[in-house]
Amino acid sequence: MPNRYMDLPGQEPISETYQNIEAGFDAVQEDVDAATGVSEGIQAEVTQHKDSATAHAAEHITYAGPVVGAADLKTAVDSVKQQLDTAVLNGDSSIAAAQAAIDVEGVEHPSLKARIDSDVVNLSTQLAETAEQISAIDEAKADKTEVNALANEKASKAEVALKADQSFVDSQLAAIVSGAPKGTYTNLAALQAAYPSGTDGVMLTLDTGHWYYWSGSTWADGGQYQSTGIADDSITNHKIVDRGLFKNRGADYPLYKLSDSPGSSPSAAALAEIQNAILDIQVLNAAPNTDYSVRYIGKNQTTYGDAVLIEAYDRTTNTKKYDLFKLENRQYPIDDSGVSTLRLLAEKGDEIIYLTLDYSVIGSNQPGRLDLAGNGWGNNRIHPSCLTMGTEGEGSVYFPLKQPAANYDPNLLLTTIKQAILETKIHNAQANTIYKIRYIGKNQATFGNMVLVEAWESDNSAMKYALFKAQRETYPINAAGITKLTLASNNGYDELVELVVDYSKIPNDRLDIGNSALFGFYVDPVNYHIATAGSGNSFNNVVNANFTARTFDVAGKRSAAEDYTFGFAPYAINNIVSIQTIYKSSNSTADPIINKSAVFYTTGTDWVSPYKVRALSGGDSPIVGDEWTGGAHGTAGAGGEPTARTSKVRLFVDGVEKTTDGTYTGGMIEIIVINDIEAYNTHTNQRYVIQERIKYTIKGTKLDVHGTIHCLEAVEIKTYYAMQTVGFYESVKYLDSADESWIATNINSDSGAKSAYPMSDTRILRKNTGELLTVFFDNSYGLGDREYLTDTSALSATFSYGTYGKSYTNILVDDPTNFSAGDLLYWRGYYWFK
Repeated sequence: MPNRYMDLPGQEPISETYQNIEAGFDAVQEDVDAATGVSEGIQAEVTQHKDSATAHAAEHITYAGPVVGAADLKTAVDSVKQQLDTAVLNGDSSIAAAQAAIDVEGVEHPSLKARIDSDVVNLSTQLAETAEQISAIDEAKADKTEVNALANEKASKAEVALKADQSFVDSQLAAIVSGAPKGTYTNLAALQAAYPSGTDGVMLTLDTGHWYYWSGSTWADGGQYQSTGIADDSITNHKIVDRGLFKNRGADYPLYKLSDSPGSSPSAAALAEIQNAILDIQVLNAAPNTDYSVRYIGKNQTTYGDAVLIEAYDRTTNTKKYDLFKLENRQYPIDDSGVSTLRLLAEKGDEIIYLTLDYSVIGSNQPGRLDLAGNGWGNNRIHPSCLTMGTEGEGSVYFPLKQPAANYDPNLLLTTIKQAILETKIHNAQANTIYKIRYIGKNQATFGNMVLVEAWESDNSAMKYALFKAQRETYPINAAGITKLTLASNNGYDELVELVVDYSKIPNDRLDIGNSALFGFYVDPVNYHIATAGSGNSFNNVVNANFTARTFDVAGKRSAAEDYTFGFAPYAINNIVSIQTIYKSSNSTADPIINKSAVFYTTGTDWVSPYKVRALSGGDSPIVGDEWTGGAHGTAGAGGEPTARTSKVRLFVDGVEKTTDGTYTGGMIEIIVINDIEAYNTHTNQRYVIQERIKYTIKGTKLDVHGTIHCLEAVEIKTYYAMQTVGFYESVKYLDSADESWIATNINSDSGAKSAYPMSDTRILRKNTGELLTVFFDNSYGLGDREYLTDTSALSATFSYGTYGKSYTNILVDDPTNFSAGDLLYWRGYYWFK
């Protein structure tokens, strides 16, 4: 039967029309659900209407009653209220009632009743507040006993007269100045001894941790400095007072004493001067196993000016190694009445000293100086936390290992070996040989403390032999610190290996360089002491020194039958001390002999570069002379007036300084030359803008050269070539360059653009008679990275000057670059005469 929901034919079975039935019921359910929703909506609206406060407003309700003119309920009610108010008002004198409806604030109320209601509410509120106040007073009032006690304790007129006036308070505040301690003392007695009549500022006593200020007649205790006292057993050894470490201006005091010698303790005043004058010390490029001691600081002292004396000591034996500076008259840019930081380049050693001093304190005990040695503090040491040893890239002058150019990977310098291997030297090193460290053991179960070093061909192509056998060794080491090993080959070879290792940096039980990519490393040749020809030689070099004339002749063996003698002397217009003459002589004995009878070459030009440098302020106008200064350059080329000077020359033989004329022999000769350089625009007042230190380390006929440039003021350096060669070789070859063939020096040539050949660090010069000179410049150190060289410039170049050419190491080439006062620039390399 059909309908709106389904159509079921009567002749068909229900089983076949089941889907139609199901669909019909679904449609019925949908209609029921819809109807339910509508019903619920209607009910909600009705409920809302019933509950609404506004749905039945009086003006919407029809009114039919006795109130005339009212058609709705609201109009009727309002009319009745108005009539009632009028009746109340007219119940008394209409004028009086109207006046009474106005309250004291001038507010007119609609009726007298309304005004009265309002006043009653206000009065009730005020009464409640008054009751609360009375209750509080009652609780706080003093009873009779308290009043009598106060009467007995009242101040007399005389006592009132002693009250603190404003001037007294001001003086106390001035004495305190600030919360930061101006000085520290071991105890109150030491403070009283230092300032018996008082002084401004806050002082701290270390025994109690209390701070004191001068009250006008005595040192007054201000209580515990900062928030808490020092807990029991919380003082570490390096902060104990009798070792001399103090908190000073927010940092650990940079000095400590090893011990007190009898009668050597400083007075309280002297100790206060030391503590308050020396604010901070940093030693960069600190040598391994070395401590440093501050002995003397001058301040416009009559004899020594601003001189600083610092000594280096062997940490193990506590014996003096050398003076970083000599006690001589020096003038530094200091603030006599304030704080200055000095940047001092060591004259001996590679250290750089940053010294922050409060010169306003210096001289309070001894005029013009702070004499630590003379004040019972000569046994001091700079705290190890102030020393930076590090390795390449961390401030160190020499990282002892290198990588062949083909294996070069700068990231490998960031590995453990950078921290563990501090120094390496190969004595009796063989010619055309490099040395690789393969293995260093640290109490390893099988091999103990074994060290493996191998000799390889100089081109890194193949191993030649192993210096040490692979066997268990029990060398005495400090597994938690630094140890210096001196190891003779136990495999039948002549080499002697010096190795300084920080074993605390070696992970686990070994440093296995041979089984890693690090095996590309080899010991830097600057650390080789070359075995000279002739077996049994007792020394590598002999030097004859004349300090008055500043001449130093150094002889070394070139071959079994020949010696070279290098003549260092003042040369050219500036009298700069450098190599002036090279002599060659026959000598078949084992040891070299100084022989100046046959000149191999003499020069009036520079082995170390002059400068094109300009002061950035206070320069001459007009400029006197040409652009070049220093070296062999005067104000008019090689003539005119001097533009530089050598201010100091020092000589060391096997690390021991020599100061008197004489002849000395040793395995290593060091000549250190300090030069002062003018800018091309500061000649009028002879103002030196650069101090350079050139250090020559001579072993046989190999001269390691280390240069340091200290900018004394802000300057612009336009051109600088570092290591040069003078023109007496006929051909040149640049390694790792575009063309490694021999090129005549009487034509211009170079190693190729920096962008294409960035690792060309060696050039070899050759005479037609067979003599060779290898010039190596370390591209991985300091100015060697050529940061200031354009990509199109070559790292090395030779320029023709007639028959011969001069070769140059390009650092800056007509590319002005600014440097700030205090900047330090470095480079290193070697000349190897063969």
